[in-house]
Amino acid sequence: SPMVAWLGTVAGVGRRMASVAAMRPTVQRSLFSPAWHAQSGRSRLPRFSRGLSDDAAKPEDADADVVNVAPQQSKPLLADENPTKHRQEDVGKIYRIDAEKLKKIFPEGLCGELHNVLYGKRTKEAHHRNDKWWDLVLKDHPGILIRPEAMQLISSLYCLSKNGLKKGAPRMDSAGYLLDGASGVGKSTVLNHVVHWARSSGDWLVVFVPQASRLVSGLGFYARGDPEPEGEGKIILQPSFALEFLSTLVEANKEKLTKLPFQKKASTIEAANVVDAVQQLTELKLELKEAQAMDVFLDTLDTLREQTEFPLLVAVDEFNALQGMSLYEDYKLKLIPAHNVVMAEALSRFTADTWKRGVLVGAATRTGKFGNVPLPGHGKKGNRHSVVSHYSRDDIKRYMTFMYQAGDLFTPVTDELVDYMFFTTQGRARIVEEYLGSEVFNRGLHNLPKKRKVGRWYHLNEGGPDTMFHPETGKPQEFYTHVEIEQMRLENERKRIQELDGFA
Repeated sequence: SPMVAWLGTVAGVGRRMASVAAMRPTVQRSLFSPAWHAQSGRSRLPRFSRGLSDDAAKPEDADADVVNVAPQQSKPLLADENPTKHRQEDVGKIYRIDAEKLKKIFPEGLCGELHNVLYGKRTKEAHHRNDKWWDLVLKDHPGILIRPEAMQLISSLYCLSKNGLKKGAPRMDSAGYLLDGASGVGKSTVLNHVVHWARSSGDWLVVFVPQASRLVSGLGFYARGDPEPEGEGKIILQPSFALEFLSTLVEANKEKLTKLPFQKKASTIEAANVVDAVQQLTELKLELKEAQAMDVFLDTLDTLREQTEFPLLVAVDEFNALQGMSLYEDYKLKLIPAHNVVMAEALSRFTADTWKRGVLVGAATRTGKFGNVPLPGHGKKGNRHSVVSHYSRDDIKRYMTFMYQAGDLFTPVTDELVDYMFFTTQGRARIVEEYLGSEVFNRGLHNLPKKRKVGRWYHLNEGGPDTMFHPETGKPQEFYTHVEIEQMRLENERKRIQELDGFA
């Protein structure tokens, strides 16, 4: 019958499994067995016991079965300081940067909070405003975590720069790449990495705008540019920003701009190249300089639009701020659209115009007044949108290990601290940096006030070098809360009274 046939099949399978098991050596198969961990490539480690270094921790010498397990090798923590040598396998590594060297590479400054961390106002006092946290974490040699989005952009830009060279007709087949993502995930850091690579390679002509929101925030000296006297004042000209843009552009790309003939269209300056035009502009008197600044700016962009000698990279942070409403007002006290601000409109055209050999890399801002402004859609050539991912737990651990080994982090890196940091920051790079700049996590900074008000009438010592480090050995001591310190103070006072009573 079918039931008998089925039972026979099951019995046959059971006999075969028993014979195979008899041929194998007798080894305990429990999940807690060292042999199981040895064969599966895992190590028996207690909870929160992984080491501070990036290398894999060694298993415990509990049984003889795990003696012959080969140690696991992990990739190095640091990458080369030259970004042109970074490859895809360097994703997750950290490369160090020097604050003084970056001043020559980035005369415009860096985008995002990295600029504040490098060049902010150095102070050891605590601030009452949360937007000044970077003054407490200033570094001379910080590290940048190499993100996968940065390496993808670098690879794509390298391929684009080679298009058409063999045929003698270089071109760019993509209008650009737009980075988006949650606030603080590291979009600006990715943009800094890409610009650092392009300028270090020596092949690219780079136009860098690290803070595009300044152009539409109602700041600086500006003028009305309405064509008719009866206009409503809805056209904004910014000669001071134009002069600043041209000066930093020439400083960063002087050698290449001397080879580009200046195309005069709107201005009245006769110059052989862009560098000569900017030099003549700066030598004019104040009134003529302000009158010609915007025209030279527009003619310079036209020159860059038509050139094909160099691959052109236009990197703009806070790019979505150029798409919404500005904070400038017309004569009727109504807000003016950003496309009526001449500099903002000229830079935003990089997504739509047919630049012969230019590509845009823009990053959105998701904080402040322009955080909800969407990025523009696809242009004529097509813009590629990319979302920057959050830090993973391993990324946070590697970055904290780097800071600990570099001497910027004094608190030992434990798994408990990494887990808590990953949970509270949600993998946002800016918040990780901000938390590590607080004495709550980094106990060697001493940036909290030396005295804390307890109650209404008196202050109490808390934190600082007296309780953080031993005055003789210099080693960290146990950190006491204000309640424990008050108890110790009362105990010392009681002992002192007893001594006085003894003398009496």
